[in-house]
Amino acid sequence: MVANIKIDEILINQLSDEDTVVIEITYGNLRFIATSIYLDIRNEILSDLYRIANIQRLAKGRGLLVAMHSNSRSKTWYDTITNSRGRILEEFLISNRLNIVNEDSALTTFESTRGTSNIDLTVVDNTMVKLLHEWQCNEQESFSDHRYITFCIEKHKIITQDFDYKGVKYITSDRGFQHFEENFIKEIKNNFRITETFDIDNTLCEKLTLELDTEKVVRRYQDSIVAASKKSFKVRQLTQKTVTSRYPGGRKNSL
Repeated sequence: MVANIKIDEILINQLSDEDTVVIEITYGNLRFIATSIYLDIRNEILSDLYRIANIQRLAKGRGLLVAMHSNSRSKTWYDTITNSRGRILEEFLISNRLNIVNEDSALTTFESTRGTSNIDLTVVDNTMVKLLHEWQCNEQESFSDHRYITFCIEKHKIITQDFDYKGVKYITSDRGFQHFEENFIKEIKNNFRITETFDIDNTLCEKLTLELDTEKVVRRYQDSIVAASKKSFKVRQLTQKTVTSRYPGGRKNSL
């Protein structure tokens, strides 16, 4: 339920079901897709992640916010252990450029007679990560095993930033992106020691599930991107300049 009458919301029926609610939220010039999703521990997590990928495609260009009961544990989101579901979810979030905004807290998001854990996640894309602040796991009674999670979404903000960037900027082109796809696959196969080309996604997923060192996986993935980019695009050096960006922000809303 959206309590603020100034916020317009539309239910996306084709992507919603008994475990998932997808709505489009509009407040002034702020417009994004918000999702509440339950990942049933009895189901294969990959099928649920496929649903999230579909929602992310819908949100492209607008922004995505996902409130997730993940039934997945990982030290990445400040749990005490990392299980197999957590490793698969980590890889999915990395490969789809999604961000976990959970912060370390003395309180856990889930607490019952069976124990405590941080299985409730707040996940956003690169658009919404600039707007969401003050994430908190709340002490207020919620009448369930899950605690309330609160945060602020800003509505208006102007940022002017001066920087002296001396790194590499790639000059992209349609032809370059065609080469990038080919080179990226080659680099992934080389860095993760994959010999077959058929169904490379599932093969990579299986390898990542078995890998315990998350930082090593991230480094290999980043190395693959950098190497493929260097082979596919021309590069140029940036000089000092001022960048002014405008994005929504500034108001705390309860969803």
